[in-house]
Amino acid sequence: MPYTLPLLSSSKALARLERLQRHAVQDKRLRTLREVARHVESADRFGRHGKFAEAESQLAAAAALAPWR
Repeated sequence: MPYTLPLLSSSKALARLERLQRHAVQDKRLRTLREVARHVESADRFGRHGKFAEAESQLAAAAALAPWR
């Protein structure tokens, strides 16, 4: 069975990614995941303010960067 990660909020994911970076983990995948998490966080913020077109745009940007594609 494949390993699955627990579902995290974008802010928790960003915090974990920043901890990895502080421990000298420098990797293109880490930078990409951080950017994906920032887009998701931005989409969440836009959605809470009723700006759904902007939220959708941020989610599309996150999906385009997603390393699992």
